Amino acid sequence: MQNVNIPVPDDVNRILNDLTRHFQTSSDAETIHHALRLSQLVASCSSDGVARMVNSENKIVSVRLSANPYASILSENARFRDVHAGQRGFILCNGESIKQQDLTPLRNETVMTVSNGYFHTDYEIIRPRYHCLPQITYTSIWTRETTVSWFREMHAQLLSEVIFLSTSECALVQEEKLFPGRDVRYVDMRLGMAMPTDGAIFDITRTIPSIQSSPILCLMLMMYMGFKEIYLIGTDHDQIQKGVYKYPFEPRAVKDADHSVDAAGRPTESMFDQMTSMISLWAQYRVMKSLAHRNGIKIYNSSNGGMLDEFERISLESLF
Repeated sequence: MQNVNIPVPDDVNRILNDLTRHFQTSSDAETIHHALRLSQLVASCSSDGVARMVNSENKIVSVRLSANPYASILSENARFRDVHAGQRGFILCNGESIKQQDLTPLRNETVMTVSNGYFHTDYEIIRPRYHCLPQITYTSIWTRETTVSWFREMHAQLLSEVIFLSTSECALVQEEKLFPGRDVRYVDMRLGMAMPTDGAIFDITRTIPSIQSSPILCLMLMMYMGFKEIYLIGTDHDQIQKGVYKYPFEPRAVKDADHSVDAAGRPTESMFDQMTSMISLWAQYRVMKSLAHRNGIKIYNSSNGGMLDEFERISLESLF
């Protein structure tokens, strides 16, 4: 067996040293054992700024988690808990393959769209119930002004959907007075993606993992809402295979604002970076697949093509 040396950051070393002194441990393994035990206990504490005493094998530690500034806003998401219990729902994404599908049967279904989805040809027929966006990454070409312009376009185009945004855009929406009169909800995406130890679905009244792509957030939302069958449409994720990323429509406000592709839709990142991103995305899909299985939820891929192979394929046409 080959030994591998992994450097430990200074701040982690400081924490381990503190734990060694507090627990009076005699080995690194024993210290890490207590650290893991504490991490489980801390995870059960509320992020409200109140100190709590936790007990790890007869050793008492005072834990104070900083209050989440969005706690009040997030608590309002409780209204969505099991609101669609036992139902089926459709996540309509923006892969080019959608152009080859008849989406009109979705008019009688509960549909969640993403990003520029209001430009779908049959959008007004489908009349989605929800619309969600990922956390926005700002760059030299995607600026605050880009987001404001996009949100104003979105406000003009959307029908009556509930909108889910990242808490990172909360201040912007309030300062610019965006989405007046609309039902805008926020989710706090700041954690790393990992399978919850208790197998419970992600709770959108608390902080949830950051996402690699919008469909991941949609899956979290639909699982929280109680859907038992979830169908993915337009989740192609095949730009690495085709060498180009294309929408089934023409974006407007954010056209040419994506730093990861050029004006022709060709990826600007190296193959290594593209593959790294794809691995991360697939890992997130796998977590959602495992979580769904643990909770008796079925996820199907009803996209017409694409590379996503984590879920059972079922044609959209066969559902109606």
